[in-house]
Order: sequence, then C-alpha cells, then structure tokens
Amino acid sequence: MKIRTLIQGCAFGAMLVLLCMLQGCQQTGGTAVIHADSQVRRLSAAVFAGSSQPLLELTSNTAVSLASGGMVTTDSQGEAEVKIQDCLTMYIFQNGSLQRSTCRRSDALSGLGVCSTGGMTGVLNNCTSLIDIQTPSSSTTTSGTWFSVIYLPEDQLSIVQVYEGQVTVSAVIDPQAGASTPGMQLGSGSLWFTAPGPDAPVINGLTGRQALRLEDWQRLRLDLIDRYPDLDRWMEATRQIAGGQSLNFPDYLSQPADQIDVQFVGPLWSDERILRAVTVGIDWKRLTGENWPDFEVTPRLLAPNAIVEDARMLEFNPDESIRLLSEADYWQMNAYINIVMRDQDNTARQFADSLRQALANLKIDTEVFAVDAEQFQTLRAYSDPQQTAPFILLETSGEHFGTAP
Repeated sequence: MKIRTLIQGCAFGAMLVLLCMLQGCQQTGGTAVIHADSQVRRLSAAVFAGSSQPLLELTSNTAVSLASGGMVTTDSQGEAEVKIQDCLTMYIFQNGSLQRSTCRRSDALSGLGVCSTGGMTGVLNNCTSLIDIQTPSSSTTTSGTWFSVIYLPEDQLSIVQVYEGQVTVSAVIDPQAGASTPGMQLGSGSLWFTAPGPDAPVINGLTGRQALRLEDWQRLRLDLIDRYPDLDRWMEATRQIAGGQSLNFPDYLSQPADQIDVQFVGPLWSDERILRAVTVGIDWKRLTGENWPDFEVTPRLLAPNAIVEDARMLEFNPDESIRLLSEADYWQMNAYINIVMRDQDNTARQFADSLRQALANLKIDTEVFAVDAEQFQTLRAYSDPQQTAPFILLETSGEHFGTAP
C-alpha cells in the first residue's frame, strides 16, 4: 500500500474543514475539531486519507469514514468526494487536500464551515443550515447552492464561481487582524475574486471584490494560466461532475477538450455484451491521464448504435467485463481485434499501445497497425466487402494534437 506524508503548511490543494454546532464543536488551540458524520470516496486514483500521518492510500472506490480531524489528499490524477451529514458534498480535485477541523478559533460559528488553503473545491450544498467556505483571504456563506472556491496560495488569491443559487462573500483585508469587508451577495452566473490588502486586486483589467460575470473567467484565466496550469484541469473536472449530476456548468468555463475518438467497427460489436465488456473493462480516465498528464483529453466512444461523449464518466468494472465476455463465449471465437490508426497520427499510436495492454488484461488478443489516410477512411466506412474482422479505430484531434476536432 502506498503512503503519502502531508507536510504541514504545503499548499498544494484544497484543504477543507467542517464545523458543526448542531452536534457540538470542541475547540483546541487555534482550531475547532468537528464531530459530524462524514465519508470520503475515491473517484479516481490516487487518494490518501486517515487520522494520522502518514496517510494511507484508498485502494478502492468504496466510501470510508472520515473521522474528526481526519485528512484527505489527492495527487495529480486523483479526485475525491467527501459527504457530510448526507447533505453537503465536496469534490476535491487534482493536487488537493481536505481536513476536518477549522482554520481559526473564531471560525466556530453555527452551521457548517469549510476552510480551503489551496486548489479548487466544488461544493454542492443541500443542507438547511448555513455553511461557510473560507480561505485565508475570503469567506463565502450560503444556505443552499452549487458553486466552487479556488485558492491560489502563492498570490493569496481567492476566486469564487457561482453556478446555481446565491452566496454571500467577504474579503479578508488583514489576515493577522482578522479584518474583513462587509458581505456582498452574488447570484447565479457570478464571478468574484480577492486577495489581502487595503485595495482590491486588479487582474488583466478586472477589478476584484465586485460581482463579475462568469463570462469574465477566460479573461481572468489568461493572466493566471501560465503560473497555475491546474486551472484548466479543475474546470474540466468540475464540468464532468456537473454533467454526471445534471448540474449547471457553462461550457465557456472549460477549454475545448482535446479528443481521441475510439470507433468500434465490424459485426463483432453487434453483440452488446462484448461491446459493453470492452467499454466497462477499461479505465478510460486512467488511460488518458497516463498518456497525456499535462492536458485534458476526452475519450469519445463511437459504437454502431450509440455514442459515449466522455468515456471517463463510465464506471470501471473489470469483473463485470469478464462476466460478459464469458457469457458471450468470446474466448471460443478465437478473435483478434485490430487496433488501427492513421500512419501520421503518432499520438493515437501512443494511446494504442496502452489500449492494447488494457485489453490484454481482459484476455483479449489484439494487433496494432497504422494505415494511410485513404485506408483509414475505408475502414471507418467499413466499405470493403472482403473485410469482416473487428476493428477499433483511433483518431486524435484538438489543439495539442495539431488537428481540428
């Protein structure tokens, strides 16, 4: 089992803290330890959690209890979900951390409190009590909404995006003295940012501490993305969460995703058991993340009668895959699946090698080869009457691949 030690003071993610006066808070030193039911679940590896250091890696997607004072961290590919009292859900994205204790003694207020010291945290609140999401430079309170809080510790910059509902925000002017601005209400579709100091920060012509439009995000992003490349990854991760739960998330907040099309061609795929076995037996999120760790790539599955726009949203279930292949008598067919890409598509070839290994783990034999553009189109149209073999065609597109989607 892998182990991670969290170094205190290292701001490489979203540190969250919960307080609950409904069940009673116990103050110790400068923080308040909370006593509220909470669980943590791994959405993608790697996620580490525990009540003492070193933290242990969660090796499955099964939810486990998160004790008072407990901590959760994620690495550059990991995502975690924390549920508190079955009404407050927090999503910890890549390079994030969460702790169930308040930041400051003065945070022991009624309701649920959250303290973020770095990274991005998506918050979906269905609690009836007031919640307070804090950073060292801001406070965001709400009694029910869908929004996110970003904290960039190098600049002490707090950013709030409101997707649904309303929040009240205030800026911490002097963290040492605890001086803050009066609360300001933000409605759905709002953007807001601040940093410590007597004057509001100005970024790329935008003045902070006032209600901006979410559309202004791209303008703000342009001045920050070189120093904080995780911004795009966090937006894409939030988009995926929103899509999976039918929550609002404007398309313009995330950059157009690079894409790899995975097309299933041939009569073999008319057996829905075999097709489903391949789609759920491969961890598409891990596969794309390992091949392209520095930017988001969306795997799109093109089947004869269906399209999966983002295969990363599929549940990875190799046991179900093996069961379906056995039920379909796949191994009695002695079939080879041909993984094919255009000879100029080197990035697709890179992915093909990983896909081949993933299929080998399911005891599916494959061959990988490249063809010219004309042959690729013929295979895509399946217009060669002599050809009856099963194919998986790979094609990449997008800015990082130098081709139009």
